[in-house]
Amino acid sequence: MPSISLTQFVDFVVATGTPKLTRVRQIKRENAEEYKPWRDHWKILRDGIVEFHAVGDGDRKFFDRLLAGIEKQDKRRTYEPLVTNYKRFLGRKVIVRAPADHNIVWKYKDLEVRVNPELRLTLNEEEQVIKLYFKKAPLAQNRVGIILLLMKHALPASPDPVTYCLLDVHHNKPYTNKNPSDDMLPLLYGEADSFLTMWQYV
Repeated sequence: MPSISLTQFVDFVVATGTPKLTRVRQIKRENAEEYKPWRDHWKILRDGIVEFHAVGDGDRKFFDRLLAGIEKQDKRRTYEPLVTNYKRFLGRKVIVRAPADHNIVWKYKDLEVRVNPELRLTLNEEEQVIKLYFKKAPLAQNRVGIILLLMKHALPASPDPVTYCLLDVHHNKPYTNKNPSDDMLPLLYGEADSFLTMWQYV
């Protein structure tokens, strides 16, 4: 059963023509390699944001200490504006950390897509499930729609209303939707079938 990341699947879905096959080959090669944390440029910041909310005291100096602990200056420089943006996102919101969701996957036949939103927070009395996006490249609207829809269908049903959020930390832009439309669901099923077929033969 192929188990791939959310980014890998979305990259495949938005690709057209022969680049789709190239994507599958690349994903298969990446998944065969051992995970090396140092290759994940944003891991320290991603984990830091999760830890900030897990601690629960709301002290924003946490992020100053996080930056001070980064030895590589080039990495620290790339982190600094994103830390500033995340603080702005928090602003004066009343924030309560909700129980986190773990190992959240979207399954279709033999395909598993690891959605794994990083945060579940109550912001000003509105519960949000949040996926963090750190890349400099702006998010295209079709990517946003796909990610929010996958979050909706991967997460277990909640008795209380929840808002799905994709937070573009680099541009301090949250994309939210309380009920992403299922109109694209047949497309995702078709793309998943296509992915599985290519995976079998590459």
